[in-house]
Amino acid sequence: MLVVAIAGVGTVHALPTVYVTPQLSSAPVGSTFDICVKADPIEALFVADIRMNYNPLVLEIVDDPETGIVEGVLPCPDPNSLETIYVAYYGATAPSVGFVIIAAGRPTGTKTGLSGDVGIAQVSFKVRAQGDSDLHFYTADLRAVGASLIFVDALADDGGFIGTETPAPTLWLKGHGAGISMDWKSAKWTPGLTNTFSAKVVNTGDADAQVMVEFRVEGPIDDTMTSDIATVPAGGSATVSGVFSVDIAGKYTVVGTISFEFEGEWYSMEIDTQGLGGNGASKDVGNAFKSK
Repeated sequence: MLVVAIAGVGTVHALPTVYVTPQLSSAPVGSTFDICVKADPIEALFVADIRMNYNPLVLEIVDDPETGIVEGVLPCPDPNSLETIYVAYYGATAPSVGFVIIAAGRPTGTKTGLSGDVGIAQVSFKVRAQGDSDLHFYTADLRAVGASLIFVDALADDGGFIGTETPAPTLWLKGHGAGISMDWKSAKWTPGLTNTFSAKVVNTGDADAQVMVEFRVEGPIDDTMTSDIATVPAGGSATVSGVFSVDIAGKYTVVGTISFEFEGEWYSMEIDTQGLGGNGASKDVGNAFKSK
């Protein structure tokens, strides 16, 4: 029987993997989102040089449009993270191939390298258009510090992004319950008296909206008045108004139509003046008044 003894075989360490978290991101057009580049597992990480491709037709890195300073590359929020030294460059080599080069090193005052699951950099992207984009590492250089500065072989695990359709602004008009709030001094008007109608527009969506309201008066005189365009912030409200002069006595009904801008186009929907149901979808009219 042959017995073979093997001595001096050391522990085999797994190569660290440079990866993106979250692995797959999704966000609507016009919004921003963050990804974090990390390395795990790693021992005594001293500096990292990361080069990543993305689709510039879909994504752009957040920067200051006036100065061109990249504001969208920061340390990962994880305390076990390198500090960004510089963003060497970013741009595009082809219509569908963008790239960013990031260098990061151990935090100031840290005498040892970082170990474990180490954050390298956080990148903030703005979604330019609906579509998909790989987040591909074409270089992931890692260096560890010990007795000497050494290069560390690493694997790369690419991430991905799916850009979703921009949601239309979610708007409704708030007044008596909900709907268009009528502002008049008396239910009985004198012909020739000028009165102001106002509507409070509430935006329950997550994006600012450009809106205007058209007040349509139905009665002995049919007329319309249109408010100015107002910006209604996401989660906020704005009041718009129009002026109407009653020239003939009689019973009038007012119906509102709200218009909002979405991706360069204007869309309108008719809203009842009482907001029956409170969902801005009813076309029942209300808030009639008489002029004598």
